[in-house]
Amino acid sequence: MRTRPRWIVLVLALALSLLASACRQDAGQPTPSPTSAASTTPLSPVGPAMPVGVQMFQWNWRSIAAECPQLARDGYSFLQTSPPQESIAGDPWWIVYQPVSYKLESTLGTREEFAAMVKACQEVGVEVFADVVINHMTGQDTGGTGTAGSKFEHYRYPGIYEPADFHQCGLTEGNEIVDYSNQAQVQTCELLNLSDLNTSSDKVRRTIAAYLDDLMSLGVVGFRVDAAKHISAEDLAAIIDLVKVEPKLILEVIRGADNEPVQPEQYVNIGPSQEFGISRELMNIFGNYSFDSVNTFGIGSWLPSKSAISFVDNHDTERNGESLSIANPGPYRLAQAFLLGYGYGTPVLYTGYEFNFVTDAGPPRGDGSRVQDAKCGTPPWTCNHRSPANVGMIQFHKAVGDAPVTTMAEGNLVGIQRGGHGFVAINAGEGATAVPWETGMAPGSYCNLAVPGCTEKVSVGDDGKITSEVPGDTVVAIAATHKG
Repeated sequence: MRTRPRWIVLVLALALSLLASACRQDAGQPTPSPTSAASTTPLSPVGPAMPVGVQMFQWNWRSIAAECPQLARDGYSFLQTSPPQESIAGDPWWIVYQPVSYKLESTLGTREEFAAMVKACQEVGVEVFADVVINHMTGQDTGGTGTAGSKFEHYRYPGIYEPADFHQCGLTEGNEIVDYSNQAQVQTCELLNLSDLNTSSDKVRRTIAAYLDDLMSLGVVGFRVDAAKHISAEDLAAIIDLVKVEPKLILEVIRGADNEPVQPEQYVNIGPSQEFGISRELMNIFGNYSFDSVNTFGIGSWLPSKSAISFVDNHDTERNGESLSIANPGPYRLAQAFLLGYGYGTPVLYTGYEFNFVTDAGPPRGDGSRVQDAKCGTPPWTCNHRSPANVGMIQFHKAVGDAPVTTMAEGNLVGIQRGGHGFVAINAGEGATAVPWETGMAPGSYCNLAVPGCTEKVSVGDDGKITSEVPGDTVVAIAATHKG
C-alpha cells in the first residue's frame, strides 16, 4: 500500500505469557561477562525450526513456480505474492493495489497460471500467501477498463459494487484522510483517493470472503491483508470469520505515532501484523551506525514476537525511504543477518527489482502489458532471496529455534548470543576486530554459516570466545548443530 512517510524510531517490547516464548525474548538482559566460561552443561532443547518467508514482489506466476524448488532448497517455508486480482491498467508498480474486480487475471498471469504456481510450490513444501487488497477499489476519478477487460468507474464496478457499497465519510474535504489521530478518518475516509469499501456492510463482507474462498480453493494457505489498518478490527474479524477454511494471516497495520489510535496491538486476536518498528530500528542501527542502540534493543513498545511479522524492507519502505534496501548493499546485508540472527517474530525477506530511484517505476514488461519473467542473474531482478549470506543465515535461524537471545555492542561490532545454541558477530567497521564477548558455545570448531558450504571455519576457545578476529564488513554465525 502506498503510504505517507512517517519516520519514527521505536524500541522493542517483548512480553509473552508462555514460558517457552518468554525465554526466547531475553533481549533486555545484561551483556554477559567477557570472562565467563563457555557452557559445558547439556543444552536445553529448542523449539521447532522457525519459519522464514520471502516477499516476491512483482514476480509473475510462471517465474514463482519455476523458483519454488530453489526456495525449498534454501530453507524458505512460505512466500508472499503480489496481489493477483484484476487491476487498473498502466505501467507503475502500484496498479496492482487498485483492483477493479476479483478475477484472477492480471499483469502477473492468468488464473490457470496462478493455480499451477500454487500447486508447484505445494509439491516442494513451500506455502503460498496472496497479497489481497480488500480495503478499497481504485483511486481513479475517471472510469476505465481493467487488465482483464472489466469496465469500471470510481464507485461503480458492474456486477460487484455500486456507490452505496463505499464509505463516504463526510469528515474532510474530498473524503480523504488528513488526520491519523482520528480513528473515524483512518477507517472510513479515503486513503489517497482510493474508493473505500464499507466493510461493515454484509454484502461487502460476503463479497470479499467469496474472493478469499476462491483463492484458498486453489491452495493458497493465507493472505497478507493490504491496508488492514484502514479496516476496523471488528470488520476485518467479521470478514475472516466468513471464510470457509481458517486462513493464515499477515496484516499490514503500520505502527504510527504514539497519538494515533489505530495500532497493531488492536489486531492481535485476528492474526500477526507486520511490525514496522523493527524495520525502522534496523535502519537506525545499520543505516545511521547507531550501534549503541543494540544495547537497549528489546525494550520498548513492539508486538510480542508471536504476533509479529519482522522484516528489513518491503515494496513500500524501499521506495519511501523508511528502511534500508538493496540500494544500500552493505548495511542492508548486515541488517538482514541481524534479523535472522536475532529471531524476533516471523522473518520475511524481500526480493524485487531495481528501479533506479524512480519510485513509481513498474517491473519490466514483456508481451503487451504482461510482466516479464523474472530471471536471477538478469537485471533488473535483484534475487536478494538467493544471496548466499541470507541462505546461510536461514540455516542459523532454524538451527537456534526459539533459544533465548541476548544482544551486545561495542564500537562497530554487534553480538547476538542464542543461549549456547548459536552466536552471531557482525562487524560493520572497515578493519578486523576481536570479539570481546563470551559466545556461550562449547569449545571447538564450527562452520561459519554466513559463508556457504562450510568453507570457512570458526574456532571457540576454552574461554568461550572466538579465537580469531572478524574482518570488516563481515558476519560470523556459528551454531551448535553445525560443527566444522
